Amino acid sequence: MEILADTAPKHRDTKERALGIAEVVSEDDNAVKLTYKKKKLPIKLVATISKVTEKIVKVSKNFILAAMII
Repeated sequence: MEILADTAPKHRDTKERALGIAEVVSEDDNAVKLTYKKKKLPIKLVATISKVTEKIVKVSKNFILAAMII
């Protein structure tokens, strides 16, 4: 939990974007199954599904993963 608190986005717009990405990706069954199977976020797949760059996903990956699980 401390890692999530330390790596969570600080700006409101970044948090909202990460939550939006998590919402879109959590609706995709393939991405969710792959995430649970590999136990880490498939960055390229998430970037493709949510139509954002890989850099955006990499920066907020812990926050996106936590939001997907919750």
